Amino acid sequence: LTKLNFNYDKVNSDFLMELKAGRLLISFWRHNDAVAALFIDRFYSHLKSAKSVYTAFQTAQKEIAQKFKSPFLNENFILLF
Repeated sequence: LTKLNFNYDKVNSDFLMELKAGRLLISFWRHNDAVAALFIDRFYSHLKSAKSVYTAFQTAQKEIAQKFKSPFLNENFILLF
């Protein structure tokens, strides 16, 4: 995980098109590194066997939500297509 301060106000469709990424997994705010690492670990673990990226994302989100009740911890990431 990287420690980047990202200005979301500067993100626009041109920027996303330049990345040439099919999907982006981003966080809304600065995150707890331990929780973020666990989320990423669970996401990639599910991605190996899931039928879709979205299913892997949803499953990882549910697992984190069961473990951490605060929305600042369990609803930090979003998946953009």
